Amino acid sequence: EVVLPFGSDAVLREEYKSFTGGLRFGKLMEDLDCLAASIAYLHCDDADLTIVTAAVDRIELLNDFSRCDLDVRLRGFVTYVGKSSMEVTIAIESHHMTSEEAWSLNAMAKFVFVARTKDASEAVTVPRLLVDTQREKD
Repeated sequence: EVVLPFGSDAVLREEYKSFTGGLRFGKLMEDLDCLAASIAYLHCDDADLTIVTAAVDRIELLNDFSRCDLDVRLRGFVTYVGKSSMEVTIAIESHHMTSEEAWSLNAMAKFVFVARTKDASEAVTVPRLLVDTQREKD
């Protein structure tokens, strides 16, 4: 999980603000990719491999989150594992100042990663997902 405190950090807000005053979506995409890759590396728990973004499989825009004055929270988890590939899903939420828990889901992004040896010469098998609850199984 990463929180981008646009509501309270004017310097950060300026870095992400477009010339029209909205959010620079390309800059946010960089953060999404970095967070998803970090999650993939944590899942593999192995420093002797290279993980590469194979695809941004899908981005579902559910609500407008172009405002630069609201905090944004990025939360991610591994949702699928193949032999040497992984899908990581990131939820993009914004915080409305009306309540401490008033986070609204604005978008979902799915990234596909592949694991390779350090020199990228061959595929590396990634750890399986361990699912415990029925919700995780669904």
